[in-house]
Amino acid sequence: MRTSHTTTQPLALLFKWTTSRAYGTEGWNICSLWIHDKKEADTCGGGYDMKGTALGYFIEEHYQDRLLKLHRRAGSRVSIAPEGSPAAKAGKAYKHLKTKARKNRPTWDTHGELYGLTAYYKRGESKPYKMSMDGGCGFSCMVDIGRAVGLSFRYQYEKTNEILYIMTDKRAEA
Repeated sequence: MRTSHTTTQPLALLFKWTTSRAYGTEGWNICSLWIHDKKEADTCGGGYDMKGTALGYFIEEHYQDRLLKLHRRAGSRVSIAPEGSPAAKAGKAYKHLKTKARKNRPTWDTHGELYGLTAYYKRGESKPYKMSMDGGCGFSCMVDIGRAVGLSFRYQYEKTNEILYIMTDKRAEA
């Protein structure tokens, strides 16, 4: 895991859009997240929320310890059987776990409250070993998850190929 960006100083999150010139992806859109003149995350292609995906990659990489504490609120939960187990050999290594019903939620809603967040459990264990974020479901979902781990986001400006947000870590130690 990379060094954490937990700091009392606000961070400038600069999202930049460019076009790929690489072989095999030439002409594809690229969305990159820059912090302190360093590229922290990027994604390419289109047809999904690229800004949300870049932010999701960043939060997942730098705030995994806090995300693990949100496992009961995850939008989806997956149990994974050990390699070589009968379930894995039968092609049933991954099993989606049901989310408990909550008050004031429609009965058809099977997702947890943090859509885009997935908890991965080893079969038979109650605490996850990893959390992942699917930013393709939307930037607003990633901001909601970020807020749940103590981050705040403030929109600053937008230009033709870039958007700037200021992120503050409310839980960082002074």
